[in-house]
Amino acid sequence: MWRPKPVLVWLILFKTLNADYQSGWTDRESTIAIPLGLGLRLNISERIDLDATFNYTIAMGDIDKSAEEAADKFMSASFTIHYDLFTPKPKEIPFDDSYYADVNFKEMEVEDEDGDLVPLASHELKKITQKGGTILKTARSKRFLELEGRKKALQTLKANNIDALIAIGGDGTFKGLLAFSEICGIPFIGIPGTIDNDIFGADYTLGFDSAVNTAIENIDKIKDTAESHNRVFIVEVMGRDSGYIAIHSGLMVGADSILIPESGKDFIYLLDKVKNYDSEDAFLVVVSEGDELGAELVSSKIKEVNPNVDLRITKLGHVQRGGNPSALDRMLGIRLGVAAVKTLLQGKKNVMVGVLNNQLHLTPFEVVVKQHQVDNELYELLELFGK
Repeated sequence: MWRPKPVLVWLILFKTLNADYQSGWTDRESTIAIPLGLGLRLNISERIDLDATFNYTIAMGDIDKSAEEAADKFMSASFTIHYDLFTPKPKEIPFDDSYYADVNFKEMEVEDEDGDLVPLASHELKKITQKGGTILKTARSKRFLELEGRKKALQTLKANNIDALIAIGGDGTFKGLLAFSEICGIPFIGIPGTIDNDIFGADYTLGFDSAVNTAIENIDKIKDTAESHNRVFIVEVMGRDSGYIAIHSGLMVGADSILIPESGKDFIYLLDKVKNYDSEDAFLVVVSEGDELGAELVSSKIKEVNPNVDLRITKLGHVQRGGNPSALDRMLGIRLGVAAVKTLLQGKKNVMVGVLNNQLHLTPFEVVVKQHQVDNELYELLELFGK
């Protein structure tokens, strides 16, 4: 497709040479000329362009020494083929494969064809505010790991005239957008959405508060039965690399011990407390699924130091990823959604919109990474209630 080609308007200092070969003298004259141009460019391939240019030049002096005009004007037209030798081909950016290590892509395959998009008007969005993000039916794609898969995604965007993209996800999503930006020039904006709450640049991520509320509701019920039978209960909550769900839910249900991947002392505190446990009260342990010990190993170690305990294990699992969003998550979704659109309108791209210290904050994708440690205040609370 032909598209306008920008042609600069600049000043040229012309130096002309008029020679009278019979008399043997030369007359050199300098003058200023203003070329005005209009051009079109046809993109043939990634490296080849065909240019058509028309120039109309006005000189401020009489270049050809004719008496007809004090200022000369002349026109020119050109057709050129431009071959780009220096722009490197889009390189394939490697992904962190560990992000996809536990994903069964065969189970995630769907029958829908590529480009099967569903537009959502504002009045339709109002009908689904009480539903979780799973209503979007999006998931990770193994094909997107490869350059060819990202090219296919680019074709889908072009076919649907999409000129901007707002993506909801974690650090894997933003790494994918960075790789996509190597071949796609449209602006990308990110919104942090993960129940693990482990994204740098945001106090809370979408889904975290809802997951914590679900965990608390279920642990409260488990605690009831634990109290009834004087049992030790180990409850495993989600958090593959993060202990945020475990800390928040554990503190709010009054757990006797909380085990998270980021701490190395919590297990020592647990064994010290449980080895002499002989009480009519329940003993509740909340462990993050990402903790290297795991619920089963924790159970066996407790049995070693106190063989008399009546112990049970409950894994909450995917129940934490379903259900209706909490009030905090609904409000956070509204704030981040509006902020993402405003950020696009301001001409910004490749940034994540987050709420940091209760203020809207933009973080470049290059800086958005998983946090592998909890903040100091939570560590202090863990130490205080864990001992």
